[in-house]
Amino acid sequence: MLEDFLSRMGELRLEMERLAGQAQELERVVQEQQLRLEEMDLLVRQRDEQLAERQARVEELEERLRRRDRELAEMQTRLAEAEATCLRQKEELAELQALLSQREESEAALREELALRERPAAPEEATLPIQALLERLSTLEGLARQQAGELAGLRSAFQEELSRLNGRLERLEAGLQVAPPPVAPPVEAPAVAIAPPPVELVADPIQALLQEALESLPEAFCIGLSGLDGLNVALAARQEWAVGEPLEVELAELAAEAGRVASALGTGPLLTLAFQTGAEHYLISPVSEDHFAFVVTPAVSADDFRRAQAVLLQAASRLNELF
Repeated sequence: MLEDFLSRMGELRLEMERLAGQAQELERVVQEQQLRLEEMDLLVRQRDEQLAERQARVEELEERLRRRDRELAEMQTRLAEAEATCLRQKEELAELQALLSQREESEAALREELALRERPAAPEEATLPIQALLERLSTLEGLARQQAGELAGLRSAFQEELSRLNGRLERLEAGLQVAPPPVAPPVEAPAVAIAPPPVELVADPIQALLQEALESLPEAFCIGLSGLDGLNVALAARQEWAVGEPLEVELAELAAEAGRVASALGTGPLLTLAFQTGAEHYLISPVSEDHFAFVVTPAVSADDFRRAQAVLLQAASRLNELF
């Protein structure tokens, strides 16, 4: 009886030690999750600052666009006034040309009448009106030529003003075509000595998103989306990397178990689950209640691990928007 009691006490002690070890492991996981949460908060704050800067830039561009619209409206008004002035001057020129043609006809008729009169000596009283009329005609011709010169100058000035306005309008139109600032990637991948093998591009949005995430991790083997039932949804992998169904089944079981532990501890939603087997890192991040994303990358350095974690979290967030 005593031996059974002692044996039972030993088993209880071992069980307590095992539970204490599990509690310490869970506490370490919680601390890691808190660190990751702080990193995500930092990323969110950086994104908010970038968004505020871009919003300020957009408001500035909108203000410039409104100012240029007002300037364009003013120039269009001035152009309409210049066109009206040019039209009025053209009408005045047509009237002066008609008047000049009438004067020329009158002068021709008077000269013809003088040629028909064959008088050797015309009296001074008869020639005076004709000379006055010729002087008046010459004066009218001078005025007509002066008006024609002024109209030519006005036409030249109008053409120059019109060309200047057209050039300014073209510059304004060219200035209004502002390209949006490029979006910087969240994590900059370091340069590698050997380029990774090319990966095929597809039109599926989920596959394209995974493809983009894989291209931002040149050292990664694969990145995929799977269900908690172990069924594959989408996968982007290097050509020399082959992943079978057992890997996804094992990862699904780990993701489900980690979700249950996080729920039991009450620490909030699980962000990333990471572990290492041999020379490879496996990272898992929940996408929805029934799906998770994962990435397989070589265990080279801590920087590569953190970069893979950041890319996986971003991909999981974007995948969540597609569900």
